[in-house]
Amino acid sequence: MSILVLTAKRVNPLLLEIIYEKFKYRRIKTETVFYEDGQDKIDTFLSRNKAVMCAPGRWIEKDIIKKNSHIKLYQLWSSGFDKFNSKACKDSNIKICTNFGNNAVSVSEHTLLLMLSLSKKLPEMNQRTVTGNWSGNCNGAEMHTLNSRSLFLIGLGNIGKKVAKLALAFGMQVFYFDIKRSIDYEKLGLNYVDINRGLALADYISLHLHDNESTKNIINENNCKFIKKGSFLINVSRASLISDKALSYLINNNLISGIGNDVFKNEPTDGTEQILKYKNSVFTPHIAGSTIEAISECIEFCCSNLDNAISDRKFEFIDL
Repeated sequence: MSILVLTAKRVNPLLLEIIYEKFKYRRIKTETVFYEDGQDKIDTFLSRNKAVMCAPGRWIEKDIIKKNSHIKLYQLWSSGFDKFNSKACKDSNIKICTNFGNNAVSVSEHTLLLMLSLSKKLPEMNQRTVTGNWSGNCNGAEMHTLNSRSLFLIGLGNIGKKVAKLALAFGMQVFYFDIKRSIDYEKLGLNYVDINRGLALADYISLHLHDNESTKNIINENNCKFIKKGSFLINVSRASLISDKALSYLINNNLISGIGNDVFKNEPTDGTEQILKYKNSVFTPHIAGSTIEAISECIEFCCSNLDNAISDRKFEFIDL
């Protein structure tokens, strides 16, 4: 049996070629089907394969997953699995795995990119330069260095820890909240605080959590009122971490200096979203983890893990 590459037509063919080369090197045969081909065709391809490379992870109907309970592993090349039917896999005792944070360097660098872009008003300054409209330039009166400013990390996992180290290198004061305290990182200079305290202290708020029932709306209409006026809000994780009411409250009351956002409730965006119209903001199309280095590393991990799974060797999976 071979491995099924389940993908979407928007995925760059060059990335799929990397997947095929990794499997070819391991002498593993592959078949490919697109989500756009429909659930019935996906069902047909699942029936004759042993494991699945999901690039990206998207919804598969419960009945189809249950029917194909022979699948050893659904391997997602992303770090999140909120768009995948993980519950159906759990119910059928089928293993799933993410990229295990192999894109953490790329995402952490992207976080600093957004922070720097907002701090130096990069979108506006770029526009002024290319149009020659230098008149009215704030001349630095509304810009900031990262040095000596405060950052509140909500989530201190693989990505959050890398952001923390980068922020410390810039001379920032770093606070964090996580369900687990990290004494090692506190020895480096991080300060553990609860969410309300962190929101009140921070010049920059950055989210680094998976989307699940315990993290959904972690910034909400109640605690958003603690957010320090003039702070910057960064989200490279999932849009569902911030409630719609909280976001509207912050935007309508002009309470934050800017938003750096890589994730949205509806993807792709259609240009009508309220958040896209906010002043001094930087938006990217869910590509924080998408560098060729990060993707190659993720694909190498995914293909190796799938190889282990179909060869009845020990393989990685997440605890659902």
